[in-house]
Amino acid sequence: MAEKRYFKLFATRHFPKDSTYHRLYEAIDAQDKYREQTLTKQFATGKSASYFPVLKKQLYDALLEALHRFEAYDDEVHKLTLGVHYCSLLLNRGLYAACAKQIKKYKAKGYAFEKFEEVIALIAIEKRLAARTQYTDYNHNGLAALHREELHCLEQIKITSEYWINSAAIYKMHIEKKLGPGRDNHALKSLAASPLFADASSATTFRARLDRMQVLALYAFAEQQTETAFDYNNAFLQLMDDQPYLRQQYADRYFATLNNYLIDCLILQKHEALIAGIQTLRKLPEEDAFRHMQHLDAQVFRMSYLLELNYYVGLEDFVHALSVATAVLAQITNVAPFIARPNLITLYYLCAYVLFCNKQFDQCLDALQTLMDMKDAETVIDLFTDSRMMQILCHFELGNILLIDSLIVSFNRHLESRKLKASTYATVLRALKQHMRSPLKPLKQKLHQQLQALSQQPEEKRLYNNFNYFWWLERVSSLQ
Repeated sequence: MAEKRYFKLFATRHFPKDSTYHRLYEAIDAQDKYREQTLTKQFATGKSASYFPVLKKQLYDALLEALHRFEAYDDEVHKLTLGVHYCSLLLNRGLYAACAKQIKKYKAKGYAFEKFEEVIALIAIEKRLAARTQYTDYNHNGLAALHREELHCLEQIKITSEYWINSAAIYKMHIEKKLGPGRDNHALKSLAASPLFADASSATTFRARLDRMQVLALYAFAEQQTETAFDYNNAFLQLMDDQPYLRQQYADRYFATLNNYLIDCLILQKHEALIAGIQTLRKLPEEDAFRHMQHLDAQVFRMSYLLELNYYVGLEDFVHALSVATAVLAQITNVAPFIARPNLITLYYLCAYVLFCNKQFDQCLDALQTLMDMKDAETVIDLFTDSRMMQILCHFELGNILLIDSLIVSFNRHLESRKLKASTYATVLRALKQHMRSPLKPLKQKLHQQLQALSQQPEEKRLYNNFNYFWWLERVSSLQ
């Protein structure tokens, strides 16, 4: 919105209000979806075939120029780029003393921001300045120092690039799910052990240090060394916090690492750090450094509420969890289009589970139905299956006995079609059927013992991560 407001001011200042491409911008802005055919009729009727493409190009260039000027106001790195041009202008106009002064000023900025490419551009101007003044201000030592300075900058660029290419290759493998806990991770292990990443002193720039810490944090995650991953993620965030320009330049990396750090806090039960981190996360949309991130509000919503719900569920504090779930369900439709489907399904599942544990079974069924009606919900197999199981338990608690048999038949067909075998499901469903046949027969203790034994089996353990059957038996179950 700030960029839109600025463009309208820019447009009225730099071309007349009745400019055709200004009116084209307003027409596009008024559309809920871009429809070029409508715009062509409005602006190019009776014109040549090339008229509308040229008009669009004019608007495109005007938008880029406006964004360029908009960024120049508060982006120090952008001002550095402009400074390089200023130095060139002064040189070309023969203002040598002023040029030398500005080169010194902008070099200092370049080193502060580690923008070695810009420093090299300034050195190139300084070389031209030395030639223009017939080297009167440079002795041989001064020329040699300028040469060494350029080589130093090139070396820092080379080092930064080495860290980038190695970390980018590793993260590409991670995104492609070729790395992670339980895998061989040979490439990641080799890189972590290499001198480039094993020796902290090798990373001589901020960007190199960021890449090094992210790779080592990923390695610790893959090796399930959560405490080590926490330390690297924490150090990464601290470095970014200490260097504001890094947050500006790498806002997306800060955001992703903050998410990983908070997950580490959750796993390690660093509760104070987790709550403080969630508060930090929710304030990010207010910071200019993060304003360019796509759908930031939706991503903050997703991350913060997933963490908060998992926190309270882990503590079995379903009273506080209920207030969080209520807030999520009240707002989620506004942000749902911008949240990845698996994350959206997880949010709905957690809300349904919290409602179930608070004995709000009708509301739980509504949340589960929304989840199961969602496109691609069945691709998240474990949560979809557990959602169907929770649906059966909801109807059991509500006493909707007539529905139970058909739901169980449908559920078993689902398991068979997916080739899923889980004794926990079968044991619970068998207990429900026995209860419906003999309501007065005590089953709770027997079922508890059976589930206790099953929960220790490696192939069954995962089922107890998504649904606490013991909580249900002790605090919710209608079983006698």
